[in-house]
Amino acid sequence: MFSVCSQSMWSGNERCFWFESIVLGPLHLLMVISRKSTGTLFVTLLIAAFVLNWTWEMLQMFAYSGITDAPWTKTIALCSVASLGDVGITVIVFVTVALAAGTLSWAWDFKWHSYTAAALIATCYSTLTELWGLASGKWAYTPNMIVVPVLNVGLWPFLQLMLLVPLAIWIAALISRRFDEPLTSE
Repeated sequence: MFSVCSQSMWSGNERCFWFESIVLGPLHLLMVISRKSTGTLFVTLLIAAFVLNWTWEMLQMFAYSGITDAPWTKTIALCSVASLGDVGITVIVFVTVALAAGTLSWAWDFKWHSYTAAALIATCYSTLTELWGLASGKWAYTPNMIVVPVLNVGLWPFLQLMLLVPLAIWIAALISRRFDEPLTSE
């Protein structure tokens, strides 16, 4: 429930509850966020993961049957939905590695083993998803798709999350670290 000040909200130490909670609350929160802001990292991660995966999805569409003849609006819609799923997987992988590392700030450490773990988790997920999609008839390959021997999954979807999940995390860590550094006057 919002309160209304008896005095003007701009006078003295009294302020309206709504003003403090809606305006000053988020500003205070932004001020106390550390230099390596997890919030900035997550926002940057969501954007980087979507852009990378959407581009990859669009580029690999030639290798899936039923998509090459579809109108471009349908292809864009399908790739957008698939990319949103890939963003979700990227976040799940990030959090999984954070649980193993014991910190949400693991991406800023730039340690190879953390990024390798992210790539391996993403590869396992993409391989299982691809096998499920093929077995259930959700999608099929054209002759343009190179198939990975033994696994019997397409090379492009096999490589997609293996490469793009750690790349999106790395890009987000670099950008958020730079974004959160204090401004200096020159």
